[in-house]
Amino acid sequence: MTDARSTQPSGDDPADDDPADDAGPGAHSTTTVRISGPGDLLDALPRMIGFVPTNSAVMVALRPPRDRVTLTIRVDLPVRRQEASTARFLAGHAQRAGATSAVLVIYDDRPPREGRRWPGASLTREMRTALRNNGKLALADAVLVSNGRWRSLLCKDRSCCPASGQPLRDQSRPSAFTAALVARGASALPSRAALAASVAGPSGPAAAALARLQAVAAEELVARIEAGETVDEVRAETVAFFRAALVAWASAAWEPLPDEFAARLLAGLVDIGARDVVLGWAGERDTDDLFSLLLVLAARAVEPLDVPVLTALAWVAYARGDGGLANIAVERALSSDPDYTMARLVASGLVAGLHPRHVREVSREVGRKG
Repeated sequence: MTDARSTQPSGDDPADDDPADDAGPGAHSTTTVRISGPGDLLDALPRMIGFVPTNSAVMVALRPPRDRVTLTIRVDLPVRRQEASTARFLAGHAQRAGATSAVLVIYDDRPPREGRRWPGASLTREMRTALRNNGKLALADAVLVSNGRWRSLLCKDRSCCPASGQPLRDQSRPSAFTAALVARGASALPSRAALAASVAGPSGPAAAALARLQAVAAEELVARIEAGETVDEVRAETVAFFRAALVAWASAAWEPLPDEFAARLLAGLVDIGARDVVLGWAGERDTDDLFSLLLVLAARAVEPLDVPVLTALAWVAYARGDGGLANIAVERALSSDPDYTMARLVASGLVAGLHPRHVREVSREVGRKG
């Protein structure tokens, strides 16, 4: 599995995880906050990718000026025979993100063994070679995290990188960089599975009840068109209802969101034109309310109405630089409907490493046309 995350000015992969940039949830900082070493970076990484990584390789790509973070991407820790291809994959993403160097962080959660050397040397070598072959990028550092401790695999100074490693930072004393991420709304779930659970659909009797409501809402929209309303009229009403829903959501007037209203919103997104208007809102400066509403709708959605909202959620998450959640949302969408064109396009963009700023630019263009 692959998860990317980055941020940018206005908006993972897609520009800068530097809190000086106005990007991501609640990002309005104007002060540059520096990462003062591997300890600070490891403290912040869970919030940079949205969850605590395990058995993973994480690449943090850096660009000028001042080695700003331009991309953070996580992959499952590869077995030895897949290390070269994994390194090429990561290096290609770094080059496309405009990086000039990168830091590799290896999370190896195998239990310690007496006399066992710190692992990760072979993946580090492959990563250095792959970066050099992709635009002569440099490997700034490679860090191994294992059983609550970390050690640079490149540093030879035992005073800062002893053979036993350094303990991870006490979470009660976060780094300045982590504090800046928290201030702009970044959080870290305990695992990727927990992140997936945040957009999982309903189950059991609740799912059956929601399915009935959503089927009725979809049938009512079809009936209105069959009764003489035009598609454009129904679409306009859907968009107006969605905008009203965002206002109500932002003011906490809907807490919790009524199931009947959720069903109407989900049914409306089946119309590609209405869905595309919502996708266009991903280019706006503040997408916090849109993102949180789509999260709630995704958790209520059942087949077949889950696919459009999951695709919209993936698109908005991608535009915000949250490649991890975008991947999870689009995976669920494609598991429901492997042929849904927009979901396939989002998935292709994630695999290709399309920068989130391009997603925002497309969103703004769609918004202007809408």
